Amino acid sequence: VLHGGGQTLVNTNDCQYELAHKVCDYIVDKYKTIDFAMVGYSSATAYPQCFESLSTETKVSEKYRIRDQFLHKTVSYVKHLGVSHFLPFAGQYILGGKFTPLNKYRSPPYHEELPNLLPPIIKGMGVSSEMVLLNSGEQFDLMTKKPSKPFTPHNPVSRQHYIDRILANKSFTYEEIPLERIDLVERLQTAHDKMRHYQDEYGYHSNWSVYIDVGFDFFYHVPFNGEPLDKAGKGSEVTPYVRITLDYRLLTMILDKKAHWNNAEIGSHLTFYRDPEEYEVGVFRFLSFLHN
Repeated sequence: VLHGGGQTLVNTNDCQYELAHKVCDYIVDKYKTIDFAMVGYSSATAYPQCFESLSTETKVSEKYRIRDQFLHKTVSYVKHLGVSHFLPFAGQYILGGKFTPLNKYRSPPYHEELPNLLPPIIKGMGVSSEMVLLNSGEQFDLMTKKPSKPFTPHNPVSRQHYIDRILANKSFTYEEIPLERIDLVERLQTAHDKMRHYQDEYGYHSNWSVYIDVGFDFFYHVPFNGEPLDKAGKGSEVTPYVRITLDYRLLTMILDKKAHWNNAEIGSHLTFYRDPEEYEVGVFRFLSFLHN
């Protein structure tokens, strides 16, 4: 919350509404009038574009389901805070390099789509707040309630041309490292001991497993039930499990804490296969501790 000069602003980025709605009660009670809210409107995630366990048709349907789900969360924030104006923001990024084909399955809508997508939801939820869209570098004056310049939508054709001609040819830092695969089982066992320490501390144990594929003729098997990490033959996965495929060099960077599981997921550098196709949140949370 930013308060001063007779104005109150709220920034909700990275705070999902389900987790923060009670804080909204506190904010409204304390500040009474909220003049402006900056609200995230999309999800930074590898789902559904990186999940091999989903069919192409399911990826498309899930893309739109998640898109609409997050737009409704945006309007829920706006309604709860009772703001006069709100700015949808912090929602856009493009996948480059070898991952550019995945962009078509990602759920975040582009800014120029919001004038068509949000008003029906705003009306349907009985909200009277006014949406503000700003181009990069522009401003909104809280006193006059006017932007420094009118919003100019990006050209989708020009954007796609840039993706195809420029971004698709980019390489990632780890791809420039010479590839020499050495068995990482001892390093992963040490990392797994650290992860299990946090599991014990927070009381999380599960019969789910993670199988890590980095190009060997075996998987690294990461159990979440307290048993030690080991190797497993391909095709020997035991349900329930998540199989994660990633570049060997990226895995070494993660173990060295030069990269992070969550950032790798957000950037779509990890490919997933789940059986069953369910979201076991603890697996993804505690995997973040699997590093040296």
